[in-house]
Amino acid sequence: MGRPHIEFTDALSVESHIAADGPFAGAGWRMLSEDQDGRGDCTALVTAAGGWSGDLAGFARPVELFVLDGALEVSGLTATPGTYVFVPAHGASATLSSRDGVSALVMVEPESEGEGGGGENVELKVHLGLKFV
Repeated sequence: MGRPHIEFTDALSVESHIAADGPFAGAGWRMLSEDQDGRGDCTALVTAAGGWSGDLAGFARPVELFVLDGALEVSGLTATPGTYVFVPAHGASATLSSRDGVSALVMVEPESEGEGGGGENVELKVHLGLKFV
């Protein structure tokens, strides 16, 4: 179930912690919003220093990424500021890395009922060219 109201959050006033495990382990994580239904759907501001890497392979949930600053390599494709990337659940490989550092909005979606243990190849939906004035 989606959030029943509009939320306004000053992202930089939210306490940051280093993710201890999971696909974003080692990156800074600021939880901006989390559904209260216990499923773990959330939106976070993630920041990672140069040399960081992670992997969404086999992750049970779809993940949306929107790069705000820096560059994020996603399975060999480079996402720069203004780039949206969708990574489906249960992909065989979805490596993430940043050579010089990155800040991105990360939206972890609910796990769909009936989704199996996957292993299929990741097909990324990458939308480039969104630029802000």
